[in-house]
Amino acid sequence: MRKPSVLHTLTALILTLVGPAYAAGTPAGTVIQNSAVLEFTPEGGPPTSIPTPPVETTVTAVCAASVLPNGTVAAPGQSFDLLPGESAVLRYVVGNSGNAGNTLNLRVSDADSQFTPGTLTIHEDLNGNGQIDANEPAITALRLAADETRPVLVRVTTAAANRGSAYLNLIADCATNTSGRPGETDDDNVARVRVGEPPALTLGKTFTPAVIRPGQDTLVTLTARNTGQGASRPVTVTDF
Repeated sequence: MRKPSVLHTLTALILTLVGPAYAAGTPAGTVIQNSAVLEFTPEGGPPTSIPTPPVETTVTAVCAASVLPNGTVAAPGQSFDLLPGESAVLRYVVGNSGNAGNTLNLRVSDADSQFTPGTLTIHEDLNGNGQIDANEPAITALRLAADETRPVLVRVTTAAANRGSAYLNLIADCATNTSGRPGETDDDNVARVRVGEPPALTLGKTFTPAVIRPGQDTLVTLTARNTGQGASRPVTVTDF
């Protein structure tokens, strides 16, 4: 005896999503509701729909650190040419591209460098002027809301004996591992600080003529020379 078919024609299977599933930037704690509707036509009967009970899922907190500009040793995102003993300020923007507020740890690595900088400190640029002011102390972490960004400065100092290039990488990572996913550390933000040979300045002074009588004039010539291997900064000569 042949059993009658319960479902003669399966016409459609529709999955209805209430709320944005897997949407980028979905805030942590968002509840996503899913329900399915099965539509079919039984033999000899009208079209029928059977909904499933709704299923809910909650979006968990995901931390994602972001630092710009990006850079590598082969292609630094920033580059500074200094004389020995000079300093530089690296400028970055640190962001929280996750879906919940989080604290990002900040540190600077100087791997692959030809010299070790004397000072490497990180400062939040509170007024956005690109300079480290007296009210901007050194920091090691930054608390950011979801999608928030802030400017950050890195002070680099050099010594008289330093030569060559230092490759400095501002690294940000999440203080709390909330997702276990990759991408919680941003570590491709290399900047280069290159220290060249210093100048060697001399200053000469001559009188023409060298001997004069009272009341006569003489031409005073001041000559500044750089006998070193490196170019100097602008020179100011003062003769009292």
